[in-house]
Amino acid sequence: MLEQPQLIKQVHRDYFDAGAEIAITSSYQATPQGFARRGIAEAEALELVALSVRLADEARSEHLTENPDAAPLLIAGSVGPYGAYLADGSEYRGDYVLTQREFKEFHRPRMGALVEARVDLLACETLPSFAEAEALLALVPDDAGGYRCCGDLDEALAHRSTQNAGPPVSPSGYSRWSWATLGSSSSAP
Repeated sequence: MLEQPQLIKQVHRDYFDAGAEIAITSSYQATPQGFARRGIAEAEALELVALSVRLADEARSEHLTENPDAAPLLIAGSVGPYGAYLADGSEYRGDYVLTQREFKEFHRPRMGALVEARVDLLACETLPSFAEAEALLALVPDDAGGYRCCGDLDEALAHRSTQNAGPPVSPSGYSRWSWATLGSSSSAP
C-alpha cells in the first residue's frame, strides 16, 4: 500500500475479472501499531487502511462499468488478529494474552477506519484466540441494524441482495455496519 497501491488495485481488478464476487482489502496486517514501527503516525496509518478500501472499491467500480450484470460485488474489510501485528507466527497459534479491553483498543481504530471507508462487511480472519473473537464481536453494537455475524458466504450474499434500507447508525459512533464474519484457525479443542 505504501509503495505501489495501484498494484493492489490491479490485483482486485484481476480477481473481479476472473469471477470473484468479493474483494478482501489489504488491511489484514495494517494496524496503527504496525505502521508506528515504520514511523507512521496513527492518522496516516488509518488513512492507509481507508486506502485499502478505496483501491478495492475502484477496482469494483471499473469492473462493474464494463460488466454491469456482475453485481453484487462486495468489499470485505480484512481484520487480522493481534498475532499478525506481532509478525511472529502467533496469529496461527494464538499464544498471546491480552485483556478484552486491550483487544478492543487494538482492533477498534482499524475496524472503525474500514467501516467509515464503507466496506460491505468485515472479515475477521485467522482468529486462534476465542477471547479475541469475543472482543471483536463486542465491538459491534447490538443495535447495528444491518449487522450480521455469519460463517456462510451464501447467507451473507443473500442478506446483501435483500437489503433495501439505508446505512444503519450505531450509538458507538460507527456510521455503518453491514455484517461481520469471523473465521477461526484450525486448532485442537
